[in-house]
Amino acid sequence: TKFKDFDVFKTKHLPSKVNQYAKKLKRDTNYSIHITSENLVEEIAQIHIDEKNHLQSHGNLKRHSIFEDALKKKFIEKLMKNKLVLSYFLQDNKQDKIITYRTGIIFNNRYYSFNTAYQPEYKDYRVGKILILEILRENFINPLWDAFDAGCGRYPWKFEWTSDFNLLYQLRYIKPESSKLKLLAKYSNIRMALAK
Repeated sequence: TKFKDFDVFKTKHLPSKVNQYAKKLKRDTNYSIHITSENLVEEIAQIHIDEKNHLQSHGNLKRHSIFEDALKKKFIEKLMKNKLVLSYFLQDNKQDKIITYRTGIIFNNRYYSFNTAYQPEYKDYRVGKILILEILRENFINPLWDAFDAGCGRYPWKFEWTSDFNLLYQLRYIKPESSKLKLLAKYSNIRMALAK
């Protein structure tokens, strides 16, 4: 929302060569961007695991996939049933397959990205950069949120797209059966009764 349109944004924050990468990928795959709130957990889980296997085979032994942990996968499945979750993916229209995806949650007009991966066969195209380019372009045309939050972590790509960053995050999760939540619900019911 700091920028009038995508053209103004790209003159200030577009990483170098990303347009060249996009043109090459477009020529080779005729890709298109898709946006969905459908539960794609099976499709994205396999892509995430394939990327992890590829990176480990090339020496990145610390790489793991959250989808190989049954409890984490179950949590993501449950999360993806929520209509606030939005997935963007690039589709290879020549091979009819997903190239790369990014999944996040929209909350308070902010898109919180929490998971992304790419098919290893597309690694040389810089598809992560192309996907962010297309997500931002699409959101300027059809706005669904006001800010893109790349999440915590010091990955260099996060600093290519913006001059704004915040190093501190805090997640507060209250279990449905917690005493604080019950007290809050009781307080809310009392306020509602008094308002009548």
